[in-house]
Amino acid sequence: MKRVVIVGGGHAGTLLARALDPIAEVVLIEPKAAFVHNVAAIRAVVDPAWLDKLILPFDHLLKRGRVLRDRVIAIEGDGVRLAANGSLEGDFVIVATGSRYAQPFKASGDSISDFRSALLEAVSKLIVRRAARRAKALPPSSRACRSLR
Repeated sequence: MKRVVIVGGGHAGTLLARALDPIAEVVLIEPKAAFVHNVAAIRAVVDPAWLDKLILPFDHLLKRGRVLRDRVIAIEGDGVRLAANGSLEGDFVIVATGSRYAQPFKASGDSISDFRSALLEAVSKLIVRRAARRAKALPPSSRACRSLR
């Protein structure tokens, strides 16, 4: 059976790992403990109850393959060199490291708790901004406007 090493546990990496899991020995290398459905993060800003729904642990992603929590530091020949676990060879090495863009909608570190904190901070700022905008829209004599001064 062919070994497929997939670098990156984002949308492309996880989709590919699941698709190849029945027919290959799949090793998904990802430093994070969970997949973060960053597109849904925007919804979590307006509905914080969604926060738990957009963080999906890798524990049950693959039935036959495995997820290795590590960081690739080099691609060499037929494999990869890892930061903590030496080297890993494969018949195929697929790089699916994704993209980076502004927080809080994409986790910048490996920690899920850091992502949660950043997103909750964004939600708090949004609530304060919306309240301030609404207060400015009220007539000056309203109680809400006076309490915000």
